[in-house]
Amino acid sequence: MTAPAESEAIDSEEELDDLARCLDAFAAQRATLGARLFDPVPAISAWSAGQHLYHVALSTDLALRNVAALVRGRGRMIVEEGGPNALAVQVLREGSYPRGESEAPRMVRPGDEVEPEFLTQEMELNREALARTRDLLDSIPAAAGRIPHQHLGELSAAEWLRFARLHARHHLQIVEDLVVAAR
Repeated sequence: MTAPAESEAIDSEEELDDLARCLDAFAAQRATLGARLFDPVPAISAWSAGQHLYHVALSTDLALRNVAALVRGRGRMIVEEGGPNALAVQVLREGSYPRGESEAPRMVRPGDEVEPEFLTQEMELNREALARTRDLLDSIPAAAGRIPHQHLGELSAAEWLRFARLHARHHLQIVEDLVVAAR
């Protein structure tokens, strides 16, 4: 199976670089909020900034694991057929994820309480995963197979990387809105 044409248009290095910038911005926002990290601001979001950060850390880890599995060509979730659905095509092409359109999958949904230590650990694991993914950059465009996303259909390695970046940007905007509201 060959990589789809849509994946060839994705600049994996650019996606990874912007994802790294998002993670830097999350760390800065976490420091800015300090003790208010887990304060709710219902007018902006049902989740606190800390919950958003934890959600992004979990989902970024999962997305980068999917990229690695597709590059290796080994993983129980890999399928040979399918593709992104209409929402995914819109999201991947337009470069933004619509707010409030879907509910986070259970495996990446933060609980009502997030332990700050777990958040720190997950954010550090994201940095390690970014470094490992950087080592795979040359192999991402040609990676065969797809792994299903709960809301977006079956995504290629490059599409998973783009999703991780777009998803992080989406939640970064929400966190920025929460920081402004907390002032």
